[in-house]
Amino acid sequence: MISLLVTQEIITDPFVPAFGFGQGEIDTLSGGEGIDTFVLGQDDQVFYVGQGINDYALITDFNLGEDIIQLATNPTGSVNVSEVGDAGQSLFNAQVIPGGSGTLDSITGTISNSNDVDLFQITLTDGGTFSATTVGGANFDTQLFLFDDSGVLVRQNDDSSGTLQSTISDSPFDPLAPGTYFLGISSFNNDPVGIPPTFPGGGFSSGDYTIELTGVESAPPTFSIGASPVGLPAGTGIFFGDDLIAILQDLSIFSPTLSGGSFAFA
Repeated sequence: MISLLVTQEIITDPFVPAFGFGQGEIDTLSGGEGIDTFVLGQDDQVFYVGQGINDYALITDFNLGEDIIQLATNPTGSVNVSEVGDAGQSLFNAQVIPGGSGTLDSITGTISNSNDVDLFQITLTDGGTFSATTVGGANFDTQLFLFDDSGVLVRQNDDSSGTLQSTISDSPFDPLAPGTYFLGISSFNNDPVGIPPTFPGGGFSSGDYTIELTGVESAPPTFSIGASPVGLPAGTGIFFGDDLIAILQDLSIFSPTLSGGSFAFA
């Protein structure tokens, strides 16, 4: 554990070699006399992300109304999305996953019966990096489909890598343009018909799934405040999505607010 005394200075990056900080550890940042600025991010970079409750800043001697927590102005990060209720079966009621500066890493959901279909509206990035796969993420016979924003089928796959699961991806010979698409999953034999597509049924299986993705945009996680997790020092937890990035030790969660003067974005 590393202790750092911050006195009227701004740390531009706590992970530069001069500070000796590393990933996967708890760093203690201690304030001194005068106004202290504790930097947890800058521009699009959020510090202390990626390792949950095993990597965070423990901030001590934080003075409300005087000291400042600096967070990233335009944070980027990866997102994992779960199906909400039952994702729609048409372009008109598909579950919308907004695009943004973050990346969408996975979608989890359930094909509740053999005729169920889940459709998700997604945003592809530029660069030909799109892929989607259920290999290793489902225990039933899946099918994946990708439709453009008009409902034209542009990619499909039933079985991949010697399994009953599915993989679709971009191709250097027929690259997908960035923009809005619809990603669909069904069980084997429940195939789309027409433009825009409908699914008449005829599937043979059902179950839970995880679709692993690359090349898909998503709105990044947001900052929030709450109680520090059980088993960690008591105080105010600062989170980026589900990831703990700092604990303001011995401060009630009702003390600072993201809209108050204790936080700055840079």
